[in-house]
Amino acid sequence: MLQFAIRNNGELESAVVLRSSGSHVLDEEAVRAVKAAAPFKPIPPWINKNRIEILASFEYLDNRLNYRFMQ
Repeated sequence: MLQFAIRNNGELESAVVLRSSGSHVLDEEAVRAVKAAAPFKPIPPWINKNRIEILASFEYLDNRLNYRFMQ
């Protein structure tokens, strides 16, 4: 679980892992992905906020491995 904050101009203010996946590499990759997506579109003026906080979860699927069990 990741929490990140976006300023009204779309800049990323912070990105923090709230609940670990159990893998430091995957946790860091989630933070890297959010940072790579920045800057975001500005917050529309009608929302009337200087920043918004978002809670997000990431799901990693690795389809490179295809295990088949022989009978």
